[in-house]
Amino acid sequence: MPMLKKQGIDCEFLCVHLTEDQDKYKVVTTPLEQSGIKVHCIESRNTLNYGLLKAINTVVKAGQYDLLHAHLLYSEVWLTLVKILFNRKLKLVSTKHGYDEKFTHLYGFDPSKRLYNLYYFLCRFTEKFMLRSFTISQGLHKLFIGINICKADKLDLIYYGFEKKFATLRQENTYREAPQQLLIVGRLMPYKGHTYVLDAMPKVIEQFPDVKLLIIGTGPIEQELKEQVKTLQIEKAVDFKGYSTAAMQYMASSDILIVPSKSEGFGIVFVEAFEVKTPIVAFDVHASNELIEDGKSGHLVRPFDVDEMAEKIIDLLIHPEKRKLFVENGYKRLAHPFNPKRMVTETMTFYERVLKNEK
Repeated sequence: MPMLKKQGIDCEFLCVHLTEDQDKYKVVTTPLEQSGIKVHCIESRNTLNYGLLKAINTVVKAGQYDLLHAHLLYSEVWLTLVKILFNRKLKLVSTKHGYDEKFTHLYGFDPSKRLYNLYYFLCRFTEKFMLRSFTISQGLHKLFIGINICKADKLDLIYYGFEKKFATLRQENTYREAPQQLLIVGRLMPYKGHTYVLDAMPKVIEQFPDVKLLIIGTGPIEQELKEQVKTLQIEKAVDFKGYSTAAMQYMASSDILIVPSKSEGFGIVFVEAFEVKTPIVAFDVHASNELIEDGKSGHLVRPFDVDEMAEKIIDLLIHPEKRKLFVENGYKRLAHPFNPKRMVTETMTFYERVLKNEK
């Protein structure tokens, strides 16, 4: 948004946060305000009520915006209902950052599958009120078209642009806890695939008895994963770190980042690893295989082959020259295609296309 503003687009940000979340939302709003973006905050007791919709409409009415850009399904639902209830002339667009976690856990991004649940029907409903949308990966693009949520002629693709912030962390190496250190960063959710890495660890430990796997993140399957660690008798080799503000420092100090997800909307963790020059092992699924060039900027593993996962981890631990090759090639990908200037240019073109077609 600050880069869009520098290009002459007057951007404002509307943040809806739950009362129970207290000040957590400020991790997003404070940097925006510091960069000159006007921020509107609405506190709500729950995720959907008439008072919330009225409050959103008050902001929208006062702003007289040319476009309202929804991110994630909640905001699509809110803006759609505001349009229906208060102002049919509102012009809505959206970004598809991901899809239903239950579907993703079962099927990844397989467009031939169907799960007719509330999430699916809300997506179809809200999309009817969007003038145009874009996804952040090819996998999502194919999924939203394949399961009949979006029409191909109204759905674009714009990859994230990543602004470098952490390049010097690799030089510090202050968060290393073992001679060989592996890392997973992400919510502890079934579709994130932590269980596959845990199953692979005994084979890795045979080759590297002092190896340690650090797991950063929290989520509903944390206890289940801890029980799996006990069953596999690998407690000494696995450390659950919980939520950590030092995730990037841990990444920069680790030998390998492992991304075992069944699918990723984009996977910002990949480009973060590119920047701090940490090699990656991931499953050959969307959008992992859009960011990683197998054998060039990382290892892609057959989904969901635990033995191959272990072999690829061992391969990188044995061969530091391969790790060096991967990180150098990964770092180059930050310049193209994952640079912020390209994202800003494509986003502006997207807005212009929508407004031109509506005149």
